[in-house]
This record gives sequence, C-alpha cells and structure tokens, in this order.
Amino acid sequence: MTGSFAEIVLLLSEKIENFTKDLPAEERRLISLEEFRNGGIQFQDTLELVRYFDSNPDEIFSLMPREFEIFVSKLLEKHGYQVTLGKGSRDGGVDIFAERRCMFGTELTLVQCKRNRKDRKVGEPVVKQLFGDIESRNATKGLLVTTSTFTGPALVYIESVKYRMSLIDFGKLQNIISALKKDPSCPVIQ
Repeated sequence: MTGSFAEIVLLLSEKIENFTKDLPAEERRLISLEEFRNGGIQFQDTLELVRYFDSNPDEIFSLMPREFEIFVSKLLEKHGYQVTLGKGSRDGGVDIFAERRCMFGTELTLVQCKRNRKDRKVGEPVVKQLFGDIESRNATKGLLVTTSTFTGPALVYIESVKYRMSLIDFGKLQNIISALKKDPSCPVIQ
C-alpha cells in the first residue's frame, strides 16, 4: 500500500467503516487524521495510531513536529502521567510537562521531542539545554524523544547525568510502540 499517511488513513477508515457498519457506534470507533490533528482524542484512539506506526514505522516522519509532541504526550498519559503541552514554538525547549504521583512523591518530567529525519542526529547542545531546564525548573528528570538518534558526544554527556535524564531514539520508540500494540496495558515508559 503506497500513498501519504492521510491517504492511507482515509482508505483504511473507509474499509473499516464498511466492515463494521452494523456494529454499535462505540464498537466501530476509528480515529481520523483530522481528529488526531485537532487534539480531541483519548488514549484508546491513539492505539489506532500505535498499531499503524508499528506496521508502518517510517510513517511517523509524516507527522508534523507538534503532532509528534501530541503523540508522545498520549504515550506518557497511558503510563500515568498528567501532561501539559508546551506552547509550541518558542517554548524554551520544553515540549511536554509530565507529572506523576507515585508512592514516593510527585515527579515532574520535562520532555523535549525532536521529530527529525533519520539522518539528523540530536547533538550534545540539545541534551545540555534540556538538562539546564531540568535544573532551573527543579524538575525530577528529563526525557528527550526523537525519531532519529543521538551523536556520540550527546551519549557521553547523557551518561554523566543518567539518573536525571533519559533518551528515546527511533529504535527505542519503535520498541515502545510494538510493546503497546501487543499489550496496551503494559507500562513501557519508565
């Protein structure tokens, strides 16, 4: 199946609508690309995207940067975080504020999302900027999620602050998506 992400979603929506037309409305729900882009979706709807991205990993690059941030925020919500999206452009490097209450207290994770091409690695300056945000905002930790990978110096730096920051590259993101497809209740983001 070839075509843009939007064309594929439309085609699949039509096929599923025909197949499920006799089911009750709550059982035939399918998220449209417009619903995703408008942000009015619940996590169970996001599972449709998880399934799609698991089968079509490179289609994640068709998301706009803000859409990628929303997708990551939905993944975090699934794992018990209450999320607040940053302002978008000129947000100071923090795309998502993810807060979680656990038995040991409240955690605040600052998340930066980089929806890059595969060949555009995230460098040490971006990692250092996020670490600076963690320090200045007294956050518990930081998380940097990208659709590419990280440079050598970025990985060396992250090793020095490994208890305060985590990195998710394209490979790890695909593992998270695959795990969620197999078991939507499994907590894969730590």
